[in-house]
Amino acid sequence: MDNIVAGGVPAGLSPHDTLLKEAEEEARMPAALAARAKSAGRVSYVMDSPGEGLRRDILHCFDIELPEDFTPEPGDDEVERFELWPAARVLEAVRDGDRVKFNVNLVLIDLFLREGLAEDPDGRLRQGLDRFR
Repeated sequence: MDNIVAGGVPAGLSPHDTLLKEAEEEARMPAALAARAKSAGRVSYVMDSPGEGLRRDILHCFDIELPEDFTPEPGDDEVERFELWPAARVLEAVRDGDRVKFNVNLVLIDLFLREGLAEDPDGRLRQGLDRFR
């Protein structure tokens, strides 16, 4: 499981311009619609990747509310299909841990906390996620 669109930010493009490019390529989302996305911050991490060494990634996160009449469609071979899941099912998949790409878990946990979809009564979840900023 992944987000609707994702991709590396190449030299010469901003994260927002990369979003517009990837939205069209991966989800056939028109640029005018993708341009409505709002920056939701960044999540970063460092990991030891076999064969690559230390890898440092910064995930630029954007939120968008899609109109009901828009359905993303795979636009390249990077995407198999899109499915609309209720938030509770996504949260269950995140808790399972094996059904979601590890870096997507970070983005989804951040979203759940920002939108009040996950409880964090003692603040430990937010505190743990803040280490990835």
